[in-house]
Amino acid sequence: MLATIGALEEHHADAGEDDSPLMQEMLRMDAKLNALIEIVNHLLVRGGDLSPRQSLRFNAIGAVLPAAAVPAGRTSLLLRLRFDVCRSLPLELAARVERALDDGRIFVVFAPQSDAVSDAIERLVFRHHRRKVAEARQVSI
Repeated sequence: MLATIGALEEHHADAGEDDSPLMQEMLRMDAKLNALIEIVNHLLVRGGDLSPRQSLRFNAIGAVLPAAAVPAGRTSLLLRLRFDVCRSLPLELAARVERALDDGRIFVVFAPQSDAVSDAIERLVFRHHRRKVAEARQVSI
């Protein structure tokens, strides 16, 4: 799932840098593949099958969740994250509750993972942060 998101987001970041006919054809193919992925996402995941959106922050170490997202009395859980770019493939990470924060949120720590998974999560987080910074700069200009 992380590799799929990485591949999809990298294609979006490279768009529009070259006006050659070959690049234009590649961009058209990319748009068609994105449309196909969106169709498959809609077929595989119905909107009613998903739980309501929850705001959270995470990295390769753990996540900060709203307290309501963690069932009362649970110390371990399976965190299932779905991203807009690929809703049909959830990222599932085993976690344990580390502590409750003063603002009503809960910090969970992920179970040990391979270096490849940790690196992929960090790349995903970095790309998301970079995109948010770029959007904020666009608004301020």
